[in-house]
Amino acid sequence: MKLDKKIITLCMTVIIFTLSSVFASQNIEVRINGQKQDFSPAPVLQNGSTLIPMRPFFEALGASVNWDSTHKTVVGRRDNTVVELTINKKIAIVNGKEIFLSLPGKIINGNTFIPLRFVGESLGDDVDWNPQTNTISITVHRIPNYLALGNKYFYATDFENALEMYKKANEVNLSDPVPYFKIGITLQNLNKLDEALYYFDKAIELDPYCAYGYLYKGYILYGRGDLEGAQKCYDMYDEIKLKYPKESKRCSP
Repeated sequence: MKLDKKIITLCMTVIIFTLSSVFASQNIEVRINGQKQDFSPAPVLQNGSTLIPMRPFFEALGASVNWDSTHKTVVGRRDNTVVELTINKKIAIVNGKEIFLSLPGKIINGNTFIPLRFVGESLGDDVDWNPQTNTISITVHRIPNYLALGNKYFYATDFENALEMYKKANEVNLSDPVPYFKIGITLQNLNKLDEALYYFDKAIELDPYCAYGYLYKGYILYGRGDLEGAQKCYDMYDEIKLKYPKESKRCSP
């Protein structure tokens, strides 16, 4: 039985159109802070969204990148922001918070591609699309290193300003135990001990290896006459420092 040539032509047209709508390069131009970027492989357009090669894009935005080939997961870090995506998974994680993706990362011809707009905006940058010129313009914003600023004030014994900087660092990433610990020792120096205990407990909750969190909590309990509670904290400090010396350094004065 012979098929009508018109039907065959129509079917081929539909197939070609479908494929072109799934992946189309369309010569997309990407500019970062006004500078044209040459990515290899080139960005592709899928279902109205742009996918871009993982490593060169993260690095162009000033972020470090790690690839877990076993779980097909990419983690990008810049300043106080951590972005985690898993290939073909529509849930990403930004600073510990789950975010739904309309388009997940994909592996295309052996290369890992990630959604451009989502990654750029997750890092705090502005992403604009000009459909007339097929140009994506990204304005990179670097978040001040509030922890470093806080440390500067802390070591100068300017504890009020140190507290302000550490709290800003905490707001940037609520899942990072370090700002909680830093806030705790600053409040301790300001003699706000109840608040300090809360932040030490929070740091320990987020990082069970936060040895210094136990140590400084022990100081407060000892000063309040809770010798048993203080001793437990000192014992935890000694145990963590002995068994996990590397991990114990994450939260330190």
